[in-house]
Amino acid sequence: MWRRPPGPGPASEAPVRTDASGRQVITLTVTDFYGTTAFAAEAGVPTKLVLRGKDSGGCARAFTIPALGVREIVKENGGTAIDLSTPTAGKLRFSCAKGMQTGGIDFA
Repeated sequence: MWRRPPGPGPASEAPVRTDASGRQVITLTVTDFYGTTAFAAEAGVPTKLVLRGKDSGGCARAFTIPALGVREIVKENGGTAIDLSTPTAGKLRFSCAKGMQTGGIDFA
């Protein structure tokens, strides 16, 4: 019998989840700040990062992942998907373009 995973809400709202195709999906909510700045995810799994704008503004909208050369402007309201391919183990850092807001994804 299927049961909802433990946690504060449905699996579709979890910041790190697996979709029906087996792809890992990491959702980062962007307002004037990043909703979460630390994620734990599985290495070796195809991964997509979704930047979810919710009345986003300020420098948080200018999202970067320097190690991958990613530079995206987050939609004020809506989602932007970034293919992270199949990450290897390690920490992938992200920030706003000014470097004022930072975070990372630990792939293990």
